[in-house]
Amino acid sequence: NLVRHGKGYPNHNDLRCSSSTHFSNQTLHPFLPKKITDVLSDPYTENLYTYAPRPTCSISNTNGCNSEFLFCDLSHYDTPRCSSKIRAGKQCEGYRRGENPCYHGSCENGICKEDESYSRSKTTHAKNNITNDGNEDCYNQHPCCEPWAIEGQCQSNPSTMDEKCSASCGKCSPKAYTLSDDCSDRYSKCEAFANEGKCDDGDPWMDENCRRSCSKCNQTRTEQCKSKTKFAFSCDKASAGCHNKYPCCSYWANSGECSANKDFMECYCPVSCKKCTPKYKYGECDDYALYCSARAETECKTSYWMTENCRKSCNSCDLSKNSQQECPKKS
Repeated sequence: NLVRHGKGYPNHNDLRCSSSTHFSNQTLHPFLPKKITDVLSDPYTENLYTYAPRPTCSISNTNGCNSEFLFCDLSHYDTPRCSSKIRAGKQCEGYRRGENPCYHGSCENGICKEDESYSRSKTTHAKNNITNDGNEDCYNQHPCCEPWAIEGQCQSNPSTMDEKCSASCGKCSPKAYTLSDDCSDRYSKCEAFANEGKCDDGDPWMDENCRRSCSKCNQTRTEQCKSKTKFAFSCDKASAGCHNKYPCCSYWANSGECSANKDFMECYCPVSCKKCTPKYKYGECDDYALYCSARAETECKTSYWMTENCRKSCNSCDLSKNSQQECPKKS
């Protein structure tokens, strides 16, 4: 229903839903500072789709529907039309011109009966496709997450680690797998992904979560990451505008972090490190974005970006007085 589309998102505190990264108030990575709700408009959604031509068929081309779920109905319309096939056990009377309306079966005595060969293949597939994910939504995004976590990177670089290594940093708890297992598939479709060549795409998610299917069992994660012991920081290049992302940016900059932790600081504290020139007067007790007041009630307590850039609406104007105790060094 298009009317409810923009309002039907789960409440941000509804823990019965999926991972909190999907809640409506979360940041839309990598398009900071946009939120997930910013892209719920109908024009935005409609722009994501392209539509194939409507399937058609004729008496001379009864296979024109080009789908295993459709058949060419010759009996019920003035001209032949593609219709949905009928599942086993449902009525199939009234098809008088030789068409078979049944999905993987045939019409016998007015009822669709499933082919025995298809029934056997379904049983075999079910036995061989036992999923281990179920409601699993807790995954690391990189095979070095566990070694990095042991090194203390969850505390030293929380912004990146919490996003990329949520399982190893304890931001969520895996239900169906053990983090220490170096030779297992954590996702039920790993084998299918491997057969599609995804193991060869260089995707670290596959290296981390589909180790058996991707033949990564000959090395532990620690061994695999020995050459990557330096934390692999990555910046969200698509971050919009000239804004600091943390309320501690000014303190960090004054402490010499712009040079000591150049990559992190230039990404998350560009204003304080003078990597861009804001159009607002940074440091004043004001809102640095137009939508601050609209989001303040729900996001001031959960978003570092809001407390830094919406100081007036979030009542956070004293952030410039942050001390060493409140802002640990990044090094």
